Amino acid sequence: MRETGNRTLSTFGLYVKTARLAIPTILENLFVSVVFLVDALFLAHLSEQALAAAGMCSIILWRMRSLGGYLQVGIGAYVARRWGQGDSQAARLVFTHGVVLGLLIGLLAFPVLFLSDDIFRALRAPQSVLPHVAPYIQPILVVFPLRVASVHMAAALRASGDTRAPMMTTITMNAVHVFTNWILIFGNFGFPALGIKGAGYSTALAMVIEFALLLAVGLRGVRPKRLFQATPIAAAPADQDEFGMAAPVYTPAEARDDVLRLVRGGVTPWLRGVSGRILRISMPTFWEEVAISAGFLAFTAMIADLGDNALAAHTSISRIESFSFNAGFGISVAASTLIGQALGAGSRNEARRAMGACVTLSATLMGTAGLLFALWPEWFLGWFTGADSSRFIVVAIPLFFLTAIQQPLIGMTGVLAGGLRGAGQTKAPLIAQMIGVVGVRIGVAYYFAFVRGWGMEGIYVAMVCDWVMRATLLGIIVLRGKWERTIV
Repeated sequence: MRETGNRTLSTFGLYVKTARLAIPTILENLFVSVVFLVDALFLAHLSEQALAAAGMCSIILWRMRSLGGYLQVGIGAYVARRWGQGDSQAARLVFTHGVVLGLLIGLLAFPVLFLSDDIFRALRAPQSVLPHVAPYIQPILVVFPLRVASVHMAAALRASGDTRAPMMTTITMNAVHVFTNWILIFGNFGFPALGIKGAGYSTALAMVIEFALLLAVGLRGVRPKRLFQATPIAAAPADQDEFGMAAPVYTPAEARDDVLRLVRGGVTPWLRGVSGRILRISMPTFWEEVAISAGFLAFTAMIADLGDNALAAHTSISRIESFSFNAGFGISVAASTLIGQALGAGSRNEARRAMGACVTLSATLMGTAGLLFALWPEWFLGWFTGADSSRFIVVAIPLFFLTAIQQPLIGMTGVLAGGLRGAGQTKAPLIAQMIGVVGVRIGVAYYFAFVRGWGMEGIYVAMVCDWVMRATLLGIIVLRGKWERTIV
């Protein structure tokens, strides 16, 4: 795809555009982190076992959400590229198609309803934790198809440049989630005190609300501003991917309007000429998520094998660390959208500049968060001292310092991977994840934690090594520049 004569943004303008995209996503995920933190604080006041069970369930649900929603990468890349090219109709079809695919894929989670106890036994969950697992996770699994469909809708909206609608949806549904948690866990307003079962029902209700709100947004339609001026793009013989598929030919004149909405044409399990491309782009991400899920399950099993205190300490740190992740994830979404639309508009130079600006912002913000973690670990971890949950604080404090070290590395890695996926280059993140999670994180963690006897400190040292490797590998791949010529 040839370079066009688009006007180059100033550096300040590029940072403003990045912030405009990233800030709503950061606020959205910040609110989610607050909700997860409130969940943990509520459950910490029930018992250490309830907190540990919620932590293990959250990891399983997170991995299931990532696996089930793996098509969001292809959907997002396709929508961003078509929106940058000016083809709004193609973007609308994929937006709608993603909802159907999400509902179908989400149905695959139902067998876990009947296998939850066996799964957590296989993960070496402590016997004291097992009774709390099924009451929490089963209501959530019932509505899981709606969750996957919501992930796909939000990905398409962000790829078009609208990060506000997903933000407002998330804030609304999580505000309801916190309120219903307070009611159902502790039995307020005349409701029975359901404990951890109440947390499960509350989370399921939140997922239903999320889907309903995003569906309403899709039916109404949104009109995101175009990030770059599209110019006519013609396919040349050299503009072919590794499968010999030529680049699509779109011009701004082909766009019927600039509204992204749900349309009837996309309501089908297979959209000819589109589904295959989405699957091709997303398939490396699927195997990436399989590798990550297997790695995290093994990682969780190792932590659980170290006892209740270790598992509760890891849960508390993960909840706090999620606040730092917000900045990196928000900027990663901005990078994916900016790069996808810049390449769609035919400007490789703008795509390169967007990658550099987003990496710099993410590393700076997450590095600042890491510094705060290192300076005041007792203050952050002190939020979780309630009931009998204070015993794990001694275990958590040295781990928190290692968590602080890895923050800028996570920020860099997330943006590099997100930018590559936005360009449609999904193989490089797969390679980095496979080596990092399976090769480094699991292998090094087992050696340090069990062979050398370092326990949880060894596991967290392995996490730092993983992020160092991934940031380095993805940085080298980005500098080589082949991602700029990926066809979507």
